[in-house]
Amino acid sequence: MPRDYSRVAPGFWTGPTGRAIRALGQDALLVALHLMTSPHATMLGLYYVPEAYIAHETGIPVARVRKALEGLAGLDFAHYDPASEHVWVVEMAQYQILEPDEVALKPGDNRIKGIRKAYAALPTNAHLGRFFDRYAEAFHLEIRRDSEATPGSPSEGASKGLPAQAKPLRSQEQEQEQEQDQEQERAPRDAPPSGASPASAARNGHGRVGGSTASAALDPDLMAVLAECPHLQLVATPASAAFWESVFAACEPYPLADHRWLTAKIR
Repeated sequence: MPRDYSRVAPGFWTGPTGRAIRALGQDALLVALHLMTSPHATMLGLYYVPEAYIAHETGIPVARVRKALEGLAGLDFAHYDPASEHVWVVEMAQYQILEPDEVALKPGDNRIKGIRKAYAALPTNAHLGRFFDRYAEAFHLEIRRDSEATPGSPSEGASKGLPAQAKPLRSQEQEQEQEQDQEQERAPRDAPPSGASPASAARNGHGRVGGSTASAALDPDLMAVLAECPHLQLVATPASAAFWESVFAACEPYPLADHRWLTAKIR
């Protein structure tokens, strides 16, 4: 969250960093001061600030703001990520959080929890990993965030010890299709040969319709047709065998006849 005040050491003007920034020109000096005292800044020094905000609040055109940021990056004073519009003022957390005589927070310091929370809440940007590397020891940070991974992604979840994300829906569909193919391969091998009509298959090598094996050998679609009509349910009894023998005999001259042709004849 934004701060109520900012620390800017007097030595900024006379120290090596201040002199190097001043050598870049007035734009770089003003932009550097803005980054340290910006109303959008946080104690971490890593925050969201579009270039247009900097331009508006400093009165410097955007093109010159961009050039000034490039110069500050060359000095390792601040780095700007155009993709996420986040800036990282490298040493800002050092000066805003720690006292001049401190190099790290003590393990029981209450500020550690707040720093960890603020770091974890940052949106994805190019500075996350480098911020962790710079301040992990000083602020007792535990979880390094990947600058490329988006929050909640499988890669980030794995680094936190979270369970792996469920398989994509498409992968589940592919597995179901493979299982169906395997079931078809395990289907009974007494099905009619390719090109043979259900009638000839039922008469040749698969028993009579009235027998116990005839219905199992019939085309499944044909069986569905027979099951639809209560008058044809007698097919499973010996009494109907003569009737179906005549039906199959009528189908015999038509080797390409299938269950659709037979359905039309029956109805």
